[in-house]
Amino acid sequence: MKRVILILSLFLGLAIQLPAHPVHISVCNLEFDQEGLTIAVKLFQDDLLLAIQTEKRKEIDLADIEEEKNLQIMADYVEDNIHIGLNKNENLKLNYYQYEINEEAIWFYFNIKGLKTGKKLYITNTLMVELYHDQTNLVILNFLGNQNGYRFNYYTREQDIDLK
Repeated sequence: MKRVILILSLFLGLAIQLPAHPVHISVCNLEFDQEGLTIAVKLFQDDLLLAIQTEKRKEIDLADIEEEKNLQIMADYVEDNIHIGLNKNENLKLNYYQYEINEEAIWFYFNIKGLKTGKKLYITNTLMVELYHDQTNLVILNFLGNQNGYRFNYYTREQDIDLK
């Protein structure tokens, strides 16, 4: 009987340690308007904190996620892993201005003011691909009333997008 209780306890302990969501995904919305480009990035909070702990060697407690210094660390992580340019070697500065928590996810909002569109947009998205090899980063581009989706992952980290 003690053995059964021990085995059940081990299973329960392992079940508690399993990820809350088996899907590793982020969403990035890019919206061009007359002022420039707005970028909204949605990530699961636990994945983001683990990525920061792994890559930046900084630990953030989930209970302290809304502290200003922690929000800046998280926004910096996003900026370090999403690069946008109008030519291949360009990396435009993402200006972080807001966040929003939505259940288990967190949204970060950035903009690039005064961005005039060219013929192409060059995007690199490496959010959490080193942490999870099954990570999928969806990018949805809204440009001149058209909406197109792009998938980034461990193998596809950058894409050249025609803006026609």
